[in-house]
Order: sequence, then structure tokens, then C-alpha cells
Amino acid sequence: MGGHTHRPLLRTLEGWQLLNPGSVGMPFEQRNGAYLNVARAGYLLMDEVPDGWSIQFRRRAYPARQIREGLR
Repeated sequence: MGGHTHRPLLRTLEGWQLLNPGSVGMPFEQRNGAYLNVARAGYLLMDEVPDGWSIQFRRRAYPARQIREGLR
């Protein structure tokens, strides 16, 4: 489990999995050659199942404008 890429990530290499849930505070997506803060917090759920793990990436929108105004 890691972080700091601001993007959800699941990679498998030689039986190991690298997971990154994404970004809660500064999620970005590239659109039309520019980066956009999409105001969706990323997280993941992991549940142990009989043959390993069930991994579900989730996103939840948040009111970015209200947060910016509150910080000012």
C-alpha cells in the first residue's frame, strides 16, 4: 500500500500487488492537455476473501468551492 501519486493504482509483479487508493485532498486528472482538480476523494476498500483479497476503488465527490471559501 502506498500513496503520493494522486491517482488510483493497482499493479501486480511476481505475485506482489502495489496499491494506491488515490488522493483525498488533491485528486487530479489530465483532460485536453491540462490538469484539473476533480474534487473527488479517492479511497479503496479491502476485504479478505477465501482466495485472497477483494479490492474496490471508490471515489466520493466533495464541495471544493465551499472548502476553498472556508479556508479563506
